[in-house]
Amino acid sequence: MKTYWLAPLLAVSLLANLAWIPSVRADDEKTISAGDITSVIKDLGLKAEEDKDDEEKTFWTIEGEGYSILLFQYGGEGDVATSLGISAFFDEEASLETLDAWNRDERFTKAYSADEQCALEADLDQSVVPSKAGVKQFLQMFTKAIPSFKEHLSSDE
Repeated sequence: MKTYWLAPLLAVSLLANLAWIPSVRADDEKTISAGDITSVIKDLGLKAEEDKDDEEKTFWTIEGEGYSILLFQYGGEGDVATSLGISAFFDEEASLETLDAWNRDERFTKAYSADEQCALEADLDQSVVPSKAGVKQFLQMFTKAIPSFKEHLSSDE
């Protein structure tokens, strides 16, 4: 009896066991490091300054053409994050109708009014599958939304 199928079956079984994660660990929140986030910011060519908050977590102030944004880490222990929050503030007031229209028509960002300013924000959950690619896409999405948001605000005048 020939057993040509036995070797491939054993190889597949071995690889499946290597990829197996105990269920106790599979549900643990995952994190992304401040170093990985800094690496993405540099790869995108964004001008950013790093600082530490009162929990010793790194946050970034990113300067672009006509905008300044804050990128914060949330969750996790130490200088890592289970999620990221990004905000841009504008010295313009907008009607609630204008902000509601943005929130209704746009995805992935939210706008609100605070202290005679408008804010544009977004959040990124990294607690399941943290990745530098996800952070890169998140930053690109947000920086592309800023000019659209500014244009939307100017339509309120």
